[in-house]
Amino acid sequence: MNADGHIESTQVPQATPLSRVARFVLGLLLVLESMRIFWIEDAVWIVKTVAAAAAVVVFYTLVHYLVSTFVPHLNRWIGAVLAVAPVAVFFFFGPSWARVAALLFVGISLVLIAFLGDPGCEVMAIPSLVFGKRTDLACIIFTPMDWVEQKAAKWASR
Repeated sequence: MNADGHIESTQVPQATPLSRVARFVLGLLLVLESMRIFWIEDAVWIVKTVAAAAAVVVFYTLVHYLVSTFVPHLNRWIGAVLAVAPVAVFFFFGPSWARVAALLFVGISLVLIAFLGDPGCEVMAIPSLVFGKRTDLACIIFTPMDWVEQKAAKWASR
C-alpha cells in the first residue's frame, strides 16, 4: 500500500516478444504433428492418446496444487527439471500413443503460455489457468531466451 492508501500493483513478469513467438511456433508445430499422426491411426489409438493427454493435464494440475501448497519456495530451476521429467519420460519411454499425448500436451501448453505471456514452465500453463495462479518455475528452454532478449533490449536502448 502506498502513502495514499492505494494498493500498488506489482508488475507481473512477462515473456519477451521473441520467446513468445518461439513458444507459439514450436507449440503449433507440435500440435500439428500430433494431428497429422491422428489422421493415420485408428480410433482406439486416438482415444488412448487423448485419454493419456487428459491424464497428463490432471497429473500436472495435482502437481501444481501440491507444489504451491506444500513447497511454495522450491528453487525455480530444480522445480522446472522435476516438472518436465514426467512428460519427458512419457515421451521417451512410452508407447507411441503416449509419445503423441506428450507432444499434444506440450504443444497446447506452449501455445497457451505464448498467449498468456507467462515466462514460466510450459507444462504448468493449464494448471495455472485452472487455479488462477502462476507457478514460479523456470522454463528450461525459454527462460534463458527471455534473459538474453531482456539484456539485449537494455543494451540496445543505451
